Amino acid sequence: TPDANTGISGSFTHDYAITPVVAKPITVTAKHVSVVYGEAIPALDFDVPTDALVNGDTKEGLGLVLATDATAGSPVGSYDITWASQETENYAITVSGTKQLTITAKPLTADMAAEDIAAVTYTGLAQTPAVTVKDGEKTLVSGTDYTVTYSGNTNAGTAKVTILAGNYSGSVEKSFIIEKAALTIASATFADKIYDGKDTATVTGVTFDGLKNGETLTLGTDFTATGAFHQENVGENVAADVTVTLSSTDKANNYRLTAATLENAGSANITPVQTTLELTAKDAVYTGSAYDAKNISKVSNVNDAPVYTYYADNNGEKGAKLDGAPVNAGTYWVEGYI
Repeated sequence: TPDANTGISGSFTHDYAITPVVAKPITVTAKHVSVVYGEAIPALDFDVPTDALVNGDTKEGLGLVLATDATAGSPVGSYDITWASQETENYAITVSGTKQLTITAKPLTADMAAEDIAAVTYTGLAQTPAVTVKDGEKTLVSGTDYTVTYSGNTNAGTAKVTILAGNYSGSVEKSFIIEKAALTIASATFADKIYDGKDTATVTGVTFDGLKNGETLTLGTDFTATGAFHQENVGENVAADVTVTLSSTDKANNYRLTAATLENAGSANITPVQTTLELTAKDAVYTGSAYDAKNISKVSNVNDAPVYTYYADNNGEKGAKLDGAPVNAGTYWVEGYI
């Protein structure tokens, strides 16, 4: 259609070069966050460098969302904060957030390890009973949340447990009891003895039931023992009782006797006393009375008074036994017995 003013009609074309709009690169810095172990990770924030934004754009307008691999249950340590998403297309955002989130140890308190540790019995080996540690309703994990060391945990007595930091800071000490192991007298050996008119027996050894980890107790060091025969008189395999008293040695202190005395613990022989007796009989003058034993002197290894027996003389040899001490003049023989 012709132009009304010029009368010109027709069409024309022209090419234009359009430069594409490229997102502006900027780097933001994640703000450092410090969280106590077990607490929730708070909202993550960042700082934008001055003059990084143009056209009146704002930090909030970026729609930038940050992320981290750390969670409330992550162990103590440092974690990166990274880019997760953004709304604007006008900026190519890089996040500087290396190790910008720190999880610190939570203080370990005595109430977290309030449960008593049950007593154990001596075994001869180091004992490491389990320890229960709780943070509220959460049962903590040994080796991760905390570690445990033991001391004085072999011998009977009070052992110590030290709970050390893992994801928790500080330490807590607890104790538990190692009770003495029960020990029973099994048997005893006794020395043979020569009759002495007493029932005392010398103990040469004692065996026990209940010793731990291959241990042995030594007579005279770890314990003392006394014995008593069931009779005083001579006999073979005379039964005897034994009474044991434990000493205060490192080994003996780990045991308690269920009974201090064992009857019929063993036996031994009581043999007769081997005596010597030499007699010297003095000559006497006839008095009409029986020969007085005071005229006989003795040499012996015992103090017991001898019993004398008299015999007639038979041509220089001992003859017939007399009923008592001789009265009439003559030659006689005398024997003494103890």
